[in-house]
Amino acid sequence: PIGLQEQAMAIWLIVKGFNPSAIASESAKTDKN
Repeated sequence: PIGLQEQAMAIWLIVKGFNPSAIASESAKTDKN
């Protein structure tokens, strides 16, 4: 299960890291349109 834990941790970090930039790019897209 250690591999599963590491995968979950990696996904969690990616989601937490990309969420702000994803929201920013989404609002920028709607801003331009």
